[in-house]
Amino acid sequence: MLDDVVAKVKEVADRAARASIALIEYALSYEPIAGASQKEIEAEVAKLGSDDYDVRAVATERLARSGPVAFAVLQKARTDDAEVRYRVAAVLDRLRPLHEEVSRRGMDHDVEFLLELTRGENAALRDRAWKRLQQILPSGVSASEWKESRARYRWDAASQKFIP
Repeated sequence: MLDDVVAKVKEVADRAARASIALIEYALSYEPIAGASQKEIEAEVAKLGSDDYDVRAVATERLARSGPVAFAVLQKARTDDAEVRYRVAAVLDRLRPLHEEVSRRGMDHDVEFLLELTRGENAALRDRAWKRLQQILPSGVSASEWKESRARYRWDAASQKFIP
């Protein structure tokens, strides 16, 4: 019986770790919706109505991995095609819990959290955290400068940047 409890605890801990990694990856995938990103997402949405199942399946997965950029575009997607509506709803259902939790925690613009990730062991997460910091900090302001004078800046959700 104790072995069952230990196994269950390990299973729950593994699930929690995977969920945390998924949240971190989603937070790091935030990008302002502009130009190419939005056009790429719209092109993938168009592929959801393809006659070719493989094209639809690949587009669905690409949208699910596109994170917040896809989330915003998919929320506005309107079509008469039932297959496209079904796939859009499925991707939104996959992304919504991550999107809501990242937004609730402000993980996408928590500079201290992102700095902590840059010191982690996972090279891919380190690189993505640095990229995210470069996206959100005012031009020419380093993370250490921002920390010293953070009261001068406010988060602007529309531009996905800290502004003076």
